[in-house]
Amino acid sequence: MTEENNRDYNFEAQLFDVDSIIEASKDSVDDILARRIENKGNLQDQNERKKYAIYTFRLVAFYVFTILFITVSCGLEWLKLSDTVILALLGGSLAQIIGLFAFVMKYLFPNKGQKTDNDTNE
Repeated sequence: MTEENNRDYNFEAQLFDVDSIIEASKDSVDDILARRIENKGNLQDQNERKKYAIYTFRLVAFYVFTILFITVSCGLEWLKLSDTVILALLGGSLAQIIGLFAFVMKYLFPNKGQKTDNDTNE
């Protein structure tokens, strides 16, 4: 054989350090366990967000229907309120509903790049 062919078939035996392999597998297991714990936390966060999103929707819906009932009651003269009180009630209620909904939704569903309080604790 020529020297070029010898180079192609020249295999060197590689010795593996058993301790480094065991250490690497421990790191892998630790990473897998950490990801599983993180996934469980994310799943719990999703369930809590879903629950509080439903609560917020119900609160806002109840609030809207209450204001609608008061407005219709004033229109049908079941309830006597002055025009300024009705305007203040409608304007203030609209601001409260939008503010509450926006605040809760921004907390429950933050932007992906935005850090939450939980991220700063790590």
